[in-house]
Amino acid sequence: MNYHSHKLKFQNHPHIIDRQDAVTGDTIKANDEVVFCSACQSVFLKESWEYMNAIHCNQTETLGFVPAQEKEIKARNKNALIFEVSADVKAYRRLLIFIYSIVILICVISIIVISYILIEPDNSFTEKIVLSISALILNSLVVITFRNLAKQVKKNCYIGTVPLQIHQDRVILFDRLHNWEDIKSITHTSTVFNAFSKSNIPNKLRIHLENENIDIKGYHG
Repeated sequence: MNYHSHKLKFQNHPHIIDRQDAVTGDTIKANDEVVFCSACQSVFLKESWEYMNAIHCNQTETLGFVPAQEKEIKARNKNALIFEVSADVKAYRRLLIFIYSIVILICVISIIVISYILIEPDNSFTEKIVLSISALILNSLVVITFRNLAKQVKKNCYIGTVPLQIHQDRVILFDRLHNWEDIKSITHTSTVFNAFSKSNIPNKLRIHLENENIDIKGYHG
């Protein structure tokens, strides 16, 4: 009675250990000697294989190796993302650094001006107070202006939102879900000239819906 048997080791065969003998239903453990049917690759304890007279699936062939663990095959997502216009984080950071650098510079100049007003001996006490308050008000207005500008930059760079996601079965525009049937067309305008490729780069997408058009600015495809 010739057949291939294999002694299982926990470190090499964890995918076989804890399976059940196809005849007795016993749990297969490390150091057990097993046999694999060549046709269906079912696992048997050596004693079970001999009990069956070394026949399974109407044949007597056995595997000369321990089958490898089957790799999990993941099905592709049918709703896969095809195209996306996402936040321009780099541009947002650059503009934000520039804005806050200007704000800090203005604040430093304001402090210097107020300090000069306060220590200038020719200014009366009333003049010092009025000029200092005026400088503080002006500084506050500048800070508020640049803070609003920072908010506008955040909006223009789409920080915190995804303006467009095109999936195989749907389109998402600013968190609003649309079926492909809702999209009449998608067009773009080219106004930025690329000196290297000697061509215009599209920098605005327009999504045409039934009752409105949605512009996505700053797109560079």
